[in-house]
Amino acid sequence: MKYIKQILAVSIVFIFGINLSFAQIKLGSTIKDNSVNHVNNKIDNSSNKALDKMDQGVSNVFKKKDKSSDSTKSTANNTKKETKVKDTPSDVDVDIPSTKNKNEFRFALIIGNEDYSSFQPDLKSESNVDFASSDAKSFKEYMVKTLGTPEENVTMYTNATAAQMKQGLAKMNLLAKSSNGKAEIFMYYAGHGLPDEVTKEPYMIPVDVNGSNLEQAVKLTDAYAKLTEFPSTKVTVFLDACFSGGARNQALQSARAVKINPKVVTPQNKFVVFAASTGDQTSMPYKDKKHGLFTYYLLKKLQETKGDVTYKDLATYIQDNVALQSVKVNNKEQNPQVIPGADVKDVWESWKMK
Repeated sequence: MKYIKQILAVSIVFIFGINLSFAQIKLGSTIKDNSVNHVNNKIDNSSNKALDKMDQGVSNVFKKKDKSSDSTKSTANNTKKETKVKDTPSDVDVDIPSTKNKNEFRFALIIGNEDYSSFQPDLKSESNVDFASSDAKSFKEYMVKTLGTPEENVTMYTNATAAQMKQGLAKMNLLAKSSNGKAEIFMYYAGHGLPDEVTKEPYMIPVDVNGSNLEQAVKLTDAYAKLTEFPSTKVTVFLDACFSGGARNQALQSARAVKINPKVVTPQNKFVVFAASTGDQTSMPYKDKKHGLFTYYLLKKLQETKGDVTYKDLATYIQDNVALQSVKVNNKEQNPQVIPGADVKDVWESWKMK
């Protein structure tokens, strides 16, 4: 009996120990699970934070990319706007024909007087001659490239003062003198012209001379005299100016704000003048082409023929096109005229530009 009680006591202790072990194991498992869960929670939280940061970073990257893309688009749009604003050249200022042949005795004086208001503070910008500088620069391109004039033989002024205009004429005079009759001289002028109110003598107006002080301007007859003082093969003058007191925009101030029919100056010797208008007409601009109307058609014919054109064909082309287009775009009459010298009135039509 005693042994039985001992066995039962041992069994109870054993069973209790097993249960206690299981309880400890269970408790340990619970603690472990809680620890694991706590750690997992921390990991999850850290992961979530990391993912949130990653998402935020990716979002920022895409935002920056979008901003960069927007900036690129904005730049592209601005470029497009600038391209639209930027002036496109006139059709006569591209594809200018060129020749390899040079005439060492061909000389040119080219003057484009556009900006009068910068030299005369009392004038408004409306008194400027639109496109006169561009006219002169383009005519020089054709003289050099198309008509084979050596560049060093060209004297060009944009916005020429009285002194510069007179210096240019004096230089042409000396070149003719030094060429022993071989010189071929061209003069091109775009700018204001005015007549003397008493004598009606026409004057070319430098940018630093106002309409009430013609003594300082360049009288057309004096210019012609300088160009013809010494023998030459021929002298050709292109005048994209009117001498009636009118203007492309607003006329220069003169003593009387009226148009005058200027005296027609007939040159002497081997001399031909192509004038942009007749009588009291105004020499108008061709705004769409960014040139004077007369100059545009002068250049257009040189471009189409590559300079291989007679004076007669050139005159006819300019006269026909300017007369029609002036009414179309300016609602005014403008009739160019040709004034040949007395010595060549029967032969000038067969002369050639090139």
